[in-house]
Formats: sequence, C-alpha cells, structure tokens
Amino acid sequence: MENDPKRKQLFENCVAQCADSIYRVAFRLTGNQTLASELVQETYLNAWQSIGKLKSEDRMRAWMFSILRNQYTKLLRVEKKAVNVTGELSDISQPSEDQSSVSDRVNQALSKLKEPQKMVVLLVSMEGFPVNEAAQMLDLPKGTVLSRLHRARETLKRILESDLQLRVESQKR
Repeated sequence: MENDPKRKQLFENCVAQCADSIYRVAFRLTGNQTLASELVQETYLNAWQSIGKLKSEDRMRAWMFSILRNQYTKLLRVEKKAVNVTGELSDISQPSEDQSSVSDRVNQALSKLKEPQKMVVLLVSMEGFPVNEAAQMLDLPKGTVLSRLHRARETLKRILESDLQLRVESQKR
C-alpha cells in the first residue's frame, strides 16, 4: 500500500488542492508560525495514513479540514496538559504586541474568540466553505454552525470596533 501510485496521486491532489488554505487556517488557529507548521505536518501525516478512508475525491477539502480540526483539538489537549503540569500559562494564540495592519488586528480579534466559534468563522467566512459543508466537517447541525457564526461575527465586530475606538483616542493625545 505504501507504494500504491493511485494512493500517492490522491494524496498529492489533496495537498495541492488544500495547502494554502490549510496553512492559513492553522496559523489563524494557533497565531504562531511554528505551531501552524507542526499542525499542518500532523494533518498531512494523518491524511497520508488514512487516505484509504477518503470516500469521494469531491470531499477532499472537507476531509482535510476535518483532519486539521481533529489535530488542532489534540494540540489544545496537549497544551492544556502542559499548563496543568508546569503551572504556567503558555497561550498559543496570543499575537505579538507590535501589530498594526488590519490583518494582524483581525488575527488578534480571532484569537479572542472561543474555539468553536473561531473554527466556524475560519471555515465559512475566511475559507469560503458553504455552511452545509462546514457543518459536515465539524460534525454539527447546520443551525448550530449558523448560530456560532452569527455570535462570532458579533463578537468580532465588538472587538474590532473597540480596538478602532482605542486607536482613535490614542491618536488624539
């Protein structure tokens, strides 16, 4: 099975089709290039090992993002255990202090969302997946995805408006 050319081609198609968006989502979830790269590598490794489970090539992207979500969940569990063991807080999603671009402010606002809301926003709003497909990837009802998306967008709006107000006030001084 390791040298199966059909399996190899299917895997290469998966990676070619998803590479950029998988990394973008991983980076926005973690806020850290190193962790994002590790998350992507773990996603690819898991995909390679389970490529035979992919039922339809049409569902390749959804399948890859499901694997990414599962790997991210594992990463969060490991981080939580590390915090419990060391007694120190190592927040993997805190952006650096010296950020000024719109993209950086959006990433910072995203880091403040609850994890279930963050994943929905990344898949639907930032990666353009239809709500139905995101619901399948996350193994959630469509209504749950829609409500999380609505709450997340409202939260992001409040965070970004507050950030803008603070910036305007600091420029007046």
